Order: sequence, then C-alpha cells, then structure tokens
Amino acid sequence: MRGHLVQRYEGSWSIVLDLGYQPDPVTGVTKRRQKWITFRGTKREAETRLTELVRDTHRGELVMPHKQTLGAWLDEWLEKAIKPPARTLRAYETYKSVIAKHLKPRLGGIPLQQLKAADLKAYYTEAAAREKEPLAPATLEPHHTILHSALQAAVLEGLVQRNVAKLVVGKPHAAEGHQDARTHCWEAHEAKAFLVAAKAAGARPAASYTLALDTGARKGDLCGLLWPDVDLAAGRVTFQRQLL
Repeated sequence: MRGHLVQRYEGSWSIVLDLGYQPDPVTGVTKRRQKWITFRGTKREAETRLTELVRDTHRGELVMPHKQTLGAWLDEWLEKAIKPPARTLRAYETYKSVIAKHLKPRLGGIPLQQLKAADLKAYYTEAAAREKEPLAPATLEPHHTILHSALQAAVLEGLVQRNVAKLVVGKPHAAEGHQDARTHCWEAHEAKAFLVAAKAAGARPAASYTLALDTGARKGDLCGLLWPDVDLAAGRVTFQRQLL
C-alpha cells in the first residue's frame, strides 16, 4: 500500500492512502479505494504521519480517525457485548448503572482516540478523594474492570490502537483479607440457633435457609430451583437458573 500528501492550505494537508483495488460489496465491481485523512501541521510532520499510517496498514494495525466519544462507545459496547443473552441480566444492570452514574458524567465526553491513562487515573483519584460520597477502592475496582473490558473491545474493533486502561499505574483494588466479611460471618453456634428458628417457622423457611447455609447459593439461585433440579435419593441439588 502506498500514500501521498495533498496540501489543502498553509498548515493543512490531506493524507491520501491508496488501499488498492477492491470489489464493491454491493455491485461486485472492482474499484480503486483511497482513504483521505486531514492532518494539520508542517509538511515534515505530515510525511511522518503518512509513514506511520502506511506502516500500520502493512501490519494490520491501521486505526482510522473518528470522533466517537468514550461515552458513546460505552453505550454501544454495553448493548453489543453485555446485554443478555451475552451476559446475565444482573451483570448488564450493574454495568449500565456504573456507566450512567459514574463513568459517562466524568469521562464520557472525551474522544475515544484521545483518552489517556492519566484521564483514568485522575478519575479514580478524584472519586476516592471527594468530600461527598467518596468511592472506596473496592467500589472503584469494578469501574476499572468495565473500562478495561470496553477499551479492549475497542482495540479489537479497530477503534483505538491500544488499551490505555492497561497503562494505569496504581489501579484501584479491593483490600485483601476480606476482614469486613469475616466480621459479619456467623459462628457455628449462631448458625445453629438461626436454623432452629427457621425450622420452627415452617418447612419452606427450613428448607430454604438450610440449603442457603449449606451451599452458599444466592437468593436468585435458590428461588430459581424447580423440583426436577432436586434429586432426593442422591442427595443432590443442581443450580441451573436464577429467578430475576
């Protein structure tokens, strides 16, 4: 593939990439394809950019300029990659809430191709330090996960050259050790006392809460059980759906 420059006016150039002859997807007629890209700067800078674009094309890494914002991409990615049946409804609703409530208001207006690791780092720092409703690292960690996944998808779609979320130094992490969870865990005698009360309340609470404690199943898993999922003879319960 080759390319050349066309000067539009002082300090403005059109970089013309010759993509060769390719069949029209509608008519099937082979036509010469070119891509025109506006560049502002000196002729030497334009020549350097042309060289980079030709190199990227030969490597299969060409990313064409566009004006899509991070917010618009997050919305598109959410519907394409997360919306059921791709992921669970719970995951979709959680991602949608984080994107709408946190990510888009603070980062959504940044053009996708201009987003920097420093922008993400500044967002995490500001969210953790603000006076009203600061976000803990355990809360911000899923925010980073969403951004990382969405930006990786943008790389695969050819919208950006690299995933800047990978470059963030000091990513938010939940504290190790799960001390808060341990603080709220029952001791054996407390669980036993609870089950006594559950059994006294009736067969349904007894079965539900005993199964919950024995298996660690979540409420949606327990409420999604049907009789065919229960094998009394084998003492086996199969969780294969959730009640939403």
